[in-house]
Amino acid sequence: MSISETSLGILKKYPLCNRCLGRLFAKLGYAWSNEERGESIKKIILMEYHRKIRDGDENALNEFKLIAKNMGKVSEEIYKLYFKDNLEPNNCIICNGKLNDFINTASLKIIEELNRMKVKNFLIGVRVDPKVLEMEDKIRSEFKLEYGESIKNEIKREIGKKIQSSSQFKVDFSKPDIVVEVAFPKLSIRNQIRSLIALGTYKKIVRGESIKKSDAEKKLINIIANKFNAEDIILYSIARDEKDTRVIGEGIHLIMEIKRAKERNIDLPTTFTNKGLIITIESLNEKYKSYLDNKEKIMNRIYRCLIYCENDVSEDNINIINQIRNKMIEQNFNGKKRLGTLREIKCNKISNNLIECLILIDEQIYIKELINGNKSLSSISFLLNNNCSCIESDLLSSSPF
Repeated sequence: MSISETSLGILKKYPLCNRCLGRLFAKLGYAWSNEERGESIKKIILMEYHRKIRDGDENALNEFKLIAKNMGKVSEEIYKLYFKDNLEPNNCIICNGKLNDFINTASLKIIEELNRMKVKNFLIGVRVDPKVLEMEDKIRSEFKLEYGESIKNEIKREIGKKIQSSSQFKVDFSKPDIVVEVAFPKLSIRNQIRSLIALGTYKKIVRGESIKKSDAEKKLINIIANKFNAEDIILYSIARDEKDTRVIGEGIHLIMEIKRAKERNIDLPTTFTNKGLIITIESLNEKYKSYLDNKEKIMNRIYRCLIYCENDVSEDNINIINQIRNKMIEQNFNGKKRLGTLREIKCNKISNNLIECLILIDEQIYIKELINGNKSLSSISFLLNNNCSCIESDLLSSSPF
């Protein structure tokens, strides 16, 4: 059967608006909206009825009187011409005549939401009442239609087009700033804002504070969250922050997840401080998140340590220890074995009992235990054949090896 014959059979049984009729043939034709398809099909059917009626076909006149109510507004004038009465159309059995207004209203509300969120791009998601989907599927199945699309697709596409044509916001199918989900037919909107992923550094110019589970951390996180108008901040890449060790020099390279940020256009780099704790956000990029998934990455740390030893340290001892490269270190904490590498060490003698060292180690090694030998099978104390302890330490860098 032709498209008009199939559509006539559908409209004899079911009232459909232009959009819902046109959507049943959405894959036929090009650069037309479903509204245009449905209206065109109805006009062809209407012209056929009009021809038959003009030729004196009484059956066509009676049939048209019934089907006109299912065809809707497009039939009004001819209906009035022949029956001297106003047409009272039936509501569309799929969308109840609400789809056009829904798309317009939802588009305006979403633009308001996008403006409030200060995002650049978006993606539309759609939830449709199951009863609506069931009726649409029933008609497609009953008339064996294979060139249609779902009402979900149409709502998603048409809202996206309206938003783009009426605002500065653009659709992004790969990494949208925000996914806005609309429900049909009872309009409700909820959104999911994509987290911002930031690369930055952490420094600490005081001793006695830590970024790990402290009041100072909470305060600093709140400062950053307020700047981005975000719900939460998660810091990654800081395995630990020894309380009595300053973090200076290059600091600790960190990755930060800024959740549901409503302020996304911040000038970078930008720095946040609290009680000597300093976080600098250098740039935003989604690719940094893949770094977190790299389970095989090795982080190293460079420490400056001031070390006191009970016995005098000779120049020969210094020369021996300065030649160490890539020595495996085993430490035991709470019954758990930690393996890492002492990659390089350079020491200078300050006085008979005092040395200053630059130590490059894998992140999992604890620096104080590496020096004093506590919980370490090999240590600076062991290598110097002395009883040594760290009296001052600074972390100068923490980055991938």
